[in-house]
Amino acid sequence: MIKKITSTLLCLGTLVYADSGSSSQLAHKLTNPVANMTSLPFQYNYASGVGGHNSDQTIINFQPVIPIHINSEWNLITRIVMPIVKQSNVTAVGENQTFIGDTLFSLFMSPVKPVDGWIIGVGPAINAPTSTNIQAAPAEWSVGPTAVLLHMKDGLTYGLLANALFSVSNADNSDVVRNTFIQPFISYTTSNSVTYALNSETTYDLASSKSDIPFNLTVAKLVKFGKLPVSLGAGIKYWAKSDISKADNFGVRATVTFILPN
Repeated sequence: MIKKITSTLLCLGTLVYADSGSSSQLAHKLTNPVANMTSLPFQYNYASGVGGHNSDQTIINFQPVIPIHINSEWNLITRIVMPIVKQSNVTAVGENQTFIGDTLFSLFMSPVKPVDGWIIGVGPAINAPTSTNIQAAPAEWSVGPTAVLLHMKDGLTYGLLANALFSVSNADNSDVVRNTFIQPFISYTTSNSVTYALNSETTYDLASSKSDIPFNLTVAKLVKFGKLPVSLGAGIKYWAKSDISKADNFGVRATVTFILPN
């Protein structure tokens, strides 16, 4: 695992860096989940021990963020998370599976200008049953509220993103919060366009009263391929609690984010 992280960071170091001025501002802006900026992030996650067996699981999240300018006061920020999963020995020993998971759509209405220095976004979250593996996720739609609150100043970003999902396609469970997600985060972007970030991605399943509490520590660097800004990052994941996934304590995360003109 350590070799994977080291090799990824070495690859970052061999690239030609973008100019620090506007690039550092762009890298800092990228830490805002509801920034008025079109981006195409790909997030790689590796974990072992998932499911309680001698197992491996790789999840690649495709997470496009597309802003829509409503008027001079409001933006609508659309965020999509579509996971592609490859795993072995998770559902049962000897079983290998590759599949698409459920897709989460989040819509944030966000004021163009911060409110008393705080950036705010609120709206609905919709979980669509797009999973091609019925063992991994029930074929149910779920919806609920989502919100983000953050503060940005002098390279520092800190805040909280959360959502709660209610099952709506199963009449017997229509009033039950199936999952809640809470993500506190803090990051610092340097003048050289390097971002150090720490977050927690807590998931709580009310139906089973179980939770996962992983922490992610990552380092990212904004570079340019020609005129295209790209953020490249890598880091480690530590599970303080893994009642749901039963993952081992440590995992790996890597990210590639393409920033496109609006």
